[in-house]
Amino acid sequence: NGTFLGFTVIYDPPKDEVKQVIQTAKDANIQLVMITGDSKQTGLSIAEQVGITNNARAVIEGRELEALSREEYLKRIEEFHVYSRVTPQDKLKIVEALKSKDHIVAMTGDGVNDAPALKKADVGIAMGRAGTQVAQEAADLILTDDNFSTIVYAIKEGRTIYQNLKKLVIYLITNNIGKVFALLMVPLLGYPVPLLPMQILWSNVIMESLPGVAISIDPSGPDIMKKRPVKLSEPLIQGQERVQMFLDGLIFGVCIMLSFIVAYHVTGGNVGIARTVAFIVTLMSPQLYIFILREGTVWQKLFAPNALLKYFFVATIIMVPVLVFVPSLQLLFNTTGIYELNIWLLIVGFSIFTASWRLAATKYLVPMFGRSI
Repeated sequence: NGTFLGFTVIYDPPKDEVKQVIQTAKDANIQLVMITGDSKQTGLSIAEQVGITNNARAVIEGRELEALSREEYLKRIEEFHVYSRVTPQDKLKIVEALKSKDHIVAMTGDGVNDAPALKKADVGIAMGRAGTQVAQEAADLILTDDNFSTIVYAIKEGRTIYQNLKKLVIYLITNNIGKVFALLMVPLLGYPVPLLPMQILWSNVIMESLPGVAISIDPSGPDIMKKRPVKLSEPLIQGQERVQMFLDGLIFGVCIMLSFIVAYHVTGGNVGIARTVAFIVTLMSPQLYIFILREGTVWQKLFAPNALLKYFFVATIIMVPVLVFVPSLQLLFNTTGIYELNIWLLIVGFSIFTASWRLAATKYLVPMFGRSI
């Protein structure tokens, strides 16, 4: 007969950064569910350590899951954050149930028994190091470092791309609404056309394209991981944002129109100077407006890192006097030299107004009527 001396316990603690990463995911309104083959008590213990849940009622075993009817499970599914002692069929059932509740399901797995659920999930993520070949072939993505924080970082990058695409669309449509409005309204009021074809072409092809490229690679704002996920059914530009985009475009168009009309009367009917003023406002106003579309405080909007965006802005400031005063470019773009300080102050004022309007609307009107970008 032997003598009992004690137990040997092997403990593999979670990595130090896991708890912080999980908190980041929860702040981003991502619901985390842990599926484990361990016991109910072990699953709850790990979930408590990493911050998934500390509620014993949020833990369910595979045999308990099997005992629930589909209707009862669907009713309670969002209560459960830890599944223990589950079978491959249970994993598939969990994924299908979450999808039926309109959740976008991303699942990680490394074993052969994870393959059906990985295939069924909206995004199946297999482990690149520890994962089996079967799991990797069933998955949509393969995580090369087997690190959960990489998934959260990828979500952040995906949200950044989405926000940048939204900003780009708003920027382009707003500019075109403004130019179309001005081109239609100024002649209707009995004045000459404010912009000529070459000026419009330069504004569309060069002055919109280059800042558009820059804003498409804009770094994420400070609150990108504190916003709710976007549903697949939601349009890229939503109702409140459409209204604000239309108003911004209308304000831009009014600025072009008024800059032309005021300059026309101030100069005693000089169409060349009036068109030059409208042309410069058409070039400069969007360069300021695109900064306002960025996220964060006013300081962050203007000075957050994006070298390309700032280079294009400086290039535009340098380009304006070149277009106005170089004789050969005057012929090409139908511009006229402007030597009066009051005319330049007029240009600066109207160029800034579109951006300042957006700042005021974001600060005062949006809280009254709804959210914006």
